[in-house]
Amino acid sequence: MINLQILFLIVTLFALLLYFIFLIRKNPPTLTRAILDRQDKWWISGLSITYFLISLIHFADFRTYDQAWQVDNPGAQLVVTFNHPQQLSALYYSTAFVKGKYTTSAVDAMNNDLPLTDKSVNLGYSPFFRWNKLSFNSSQPVSSVVIRLEQGSLGVNQFAVVDTQNKLVTDYHVDSSDNPNNVLLNDFVASTMPEHLEDNWQSGTVFDEIYYATSSYQYLQGKSPDVWVHPQLAILLMVIGVLIFGMSPFAWRIMPDLSSVFLVSITYIFAKALFKDRRVAIAASLLMMFEFMHFSLGRTASIDPFVTLFLAIEYFFLYRYIEARKSGAGFTAVLRYLLAAAISFALALSCKWNALYSAPFIVLILVYGELIKQKFTAARLTKTVLNLALLFIVLPLAIYMLIYIPYALINHADNLFGFIYTTQLGILDFNLHGLTYATHPYASNWWSWPLDKMPLSVYYWQNDAGLSSSIALLGNPAIYWLMWITTIMLGYLWITRQADFRAGFLFLAICAQYLPYALVARISFIYYFYSVTPFLILGISYFIYLAYQSNKASYRYLVYGYLLLNIALFALFFSSLAGLEVPRSYTLNYLHWMTTWNF
Repeated sequence: MINLQILFLIVTLFALLLYFIFLIRKNPPTLTRAILDRQDKWWISGLSITYFLISLIHFADFRTYDQAWQVDNPGAQLVVTFNHPQQLSALYYSTAFVKGKYTTSAVDAMNNDLPLTDKSVNLGYSPFFRWNKLSFNSSQPVSSVVIRLEQGSLGVNQFAVVDTQNKLVTDYHVDSSDNPNNVLLNDFVASTMPEHLEDNWQSGTVFDEIYYATSSYQYLQGKSPDVWVHPQLAILLMVIGVLIFGMSPFAWRIMPDLSSVFLVSITYIFAKALFKDRRVAIAASLLMMFEFMHFSLGRTASIDPFVTLFLAIEYFFLYRYIEARKSGAGFTAVLRYLLAAAISFALALSCKWNALYSAPFIVLILVYGELIKQKFTAARLTKTVLNLALLFIVLPLAIYMLIYIPYALINHADNLFGFIYTTQLGILDFNLHGLTYATHPYASNWWSWPLDKMPLSVYYWQNDAGLSSSIALLGNPAIYWLMWITTIMLGYLWITRQADFRAGFLFLAICAQYLPYALVARISFIYYFYSVTPFLILGISYFIYLAYQSNKASYRYLVYGYLLLNIALFALFFSSLAGLEVPRSYTLNYLHWMTTWNF
């Protein structure tokens, strides 16, 4: 049954694509004006490569968690035995896939239990793919340490032991009577001592990576992924990184990071299409490059970078469609733009449901482009409506369901369509009721996001010497704090400068992606605003365009100063965006601009 349903879905999708490609081929793109010249392409390449290199600063380790002692039988234990019992300060161990409960214990030479502290066993969530610290609370020499699985599954793949003089200990061996993968356990003994292992941003999962990175791993292991409350495309894209580089921090972060690089390119292309001015396109790309949230969130295994990229592409092609329609292009001539917009919408929706916020915008654009700007007979109107329904309803649904095939197969679903329908009901219930009464110290209201009132700290570490490392999700104040004035002014210009529909397009795009959050009752966070950021930057770029068009030197200098301000703020906050180690006093004295900022 399910194989026939998959075949039907694939045939339907290809039939739709072939139908629209046939219509497009009937009308060559003679009305399509080139957006980019050779110089633009050099600028796009240079800016994107520059941003990519910046994004790799203090990015992630390549060390994988693939070679792990992985067991799922209760009672299985890993024993670390010291050749000579000695006083220890801490034992660091990295956990791979963990699902369930495990315990840690230690004994001295007389086989007496020793007191110890292991926060990882009581985190409230499993310590997926990260280093953990076991602290010894006694001066008694340690003879052996045992990690025992009580229920579920447990993976361990490296140890680093420190004595009371803070020196690395290697005089021990690792054994287990249960070793189903036949890994060489003594290879788990670390020969070098990485820094602050228990909280190292580069070497383990942080924030929601515990869900998304782990789900990527589960896909490759043929297990049902933990993340079911979102569509699966973003996780499948992360799987590509893990498939290429192994289960490492670099692997689970590289695909979101690349999507943030592509967003720099799309911002340039979008701005050039809007304003036909290379200077404005360069400025827009620079604003995107040095936007705080774009940088920090794009360097974590998160689904938001993907959905934001696809949304930006979707809106770009919708703009190209309406621009061509206003220029007199026929329906088949603009189909290439509509098809690209529909596919982008489908891909965005297949990552996260907030892509649905663009649906009313799509309807408005299509009504304007097809019903207001064109003269129709009844028969032609019917044909156009059917084509648009195929494009923006049937095609996205087919793509959306196609993305669910790996998830359905892993869960051994007997009926593909029934399984997808039931899963969507679960997602809907979670979004409506799942987090309605939840609380979080970094939760914030939708209206406060452009004010940067409550940044979200995704990582924090500090030592006794006064050094600290942190990663915060917040917007660049030079961009975010202009949100309200930019949107209001775009709306004003839309009304007063009716001949320039660009202001109205950007005004509606910002409102479409932002205002629906006012209706969301569940707990929310500042990073939800990230999907608005590209359109806010393009909105600001509209005023940069007006400044250049004025031909006044003072306005151009104002633009240069504004761009330099964005770059300077990025440099000022870089340590708390990239997780660099700096004196804690620097963060407290220079970066905590509001009392609510705690990172």
